[in-house]
Amino acid sequence: MRLRTLGRRLQKLESAAQATTPPSDEWLDEDWLQTFTLWGVPDGLAREPNYPEALAAYRQAIEDAKAQVDPPFDPPPAFLPGRDRYARFRQWRDRPRFAEVRDCWRWLAAMGMRFYDDEPPVSEAEFASLANWCEANADRLGRLAAPSQLFEWRPGEWTDATNIRRGICSGPRTFDAGRWAEILRALRVRYGG
Repeated sequence: MRLRTLGRRLQKLESAAQATTPPSDEWLDEDWLQTFTLWGVPDGLAREPNYPEALAAYRQAIEDAKAQVDPPFDPPPAFLPGRDRYARFRQWRDRPRFAEVRDCWRWLAAMGMRFYDDEPPVSEAEFASLANWCEANADRLGRLAAPSQLFEWRPGEWTDATNIRRGICSGPRTFDAGRWAEILRALRVRYGG
């Protein structure tokens, strides 16, 4: 990608982020939802095939969390009374209490990180296809990598079967999914099958 194009894309995302920055930089899920929505432009997160699904899932997870009573989405007044509002809300809305909200946020944030790092988008379907290819060719790939068990997936960059399995197991919604998709794409081109 040309540097000028990347610069324009980053400028658009930064402008969208500034437009959604709440007073005193308190970013709660409602603020992130607005930001992820604004980032959904064609040369932003909308380039990700699963962006509409991820955004809808995050919106629904927030709505479901707000509708539940036990525990409530907003912290009770007695929760960390000496802390500022942001700290109280972030501590209360942690992963064990609102795992679905956190998981949906992480999925969208991973898309944002891929965009920021200029990694190609990856869909859940493509990730599954790459994982299936790797599994179907595991024995052959093991023989090809012997005796070192290392794969050079790009000139000067190596990985091994254990890390590949770990990357596949982490799934398509994680921060490193784009990198693992890139590695698996390269291995499939290089080793075929």
